Amino acid sequence: MKKFAVITGASRGIGKAITEDFIKKAVFDVMAIVRTPSLAEHLREEWTMLNPACRLVIKVVDFSDTDAVQTLCHDLGKNKNLAVLINNAGIFMPGTTDIEYQNLLDMTEVNFFAPFLLTQAVSHAMQKNKQGYIINIASNAARRVISGIGAYSASKHALLGLSGSLMLELLPHNIKVTNINPGFTNTDMTRHFPNLADDEKIQPQDIVNCISFLLSLSPGAIIPNIDVECARFP
Repeated sequence: MKKFAVITGASRGIGKAITEDFIKKAVFDVMAIVRTPSLAEHLREEWTMLNPACRLVIKVVDFSDTDAVQTLCHDLGKNKNLAVLINNAGIFMPGTTDIEYQNLLDMTEVNFFAPFLLTQAVSHAMQKNKQGYIINIASNAARRVISGIGAYSASKHALLGLSGSLMLELLPHNIKVTNINPGFTNTDMTRHFPNLADDEKIQPQDIVNCISFLLSLSPGAIIPNIDVECARFP
């Protein structure tokens, strides 16, 4: 039986590109986590046509719903074939101290608490298997100061802090943890950013290529962070 790769935020942007790459290659069975129920069946048809040979599971989970996330974590914790978790789901809201408190809570819920809970569940399952890879799609905003988005940066920086410690703790169990930190990427999130054409941004395929590279490394190699900068704003 093949091992599972789990991708969150799989319905669009970077997450969809990652999911489709895994489906095409069919090295792993694929579990895609999407937020919108109406998209699930459409995506199932689209992805099944992409590669009918790939075993595909689609789960609908709203990451702002703690109970739904806990249920997903319970299911993942029982999966004995988990090999890869890609924490990609995220939301963006501008603001630093001027952000509304509820918006801060919502963003932190999706960008940090949900991946924390998933990582907690999956890492326990992976330790039993004595292998695995956890890849977080974070942001370069977590690695350097950018004016006007302090709350978003904080939510992503929390994920980096968690990952740094977790990487050291899990290496003895043959489990790797890496953060991919992209800048402006050609997705819906940056669609209306001024003075930057879509073809001047990082492309989702660039992130797909980073993941392929990480999974190709020997067991003795670990890369804590991959920073992918937009060439217009290095």
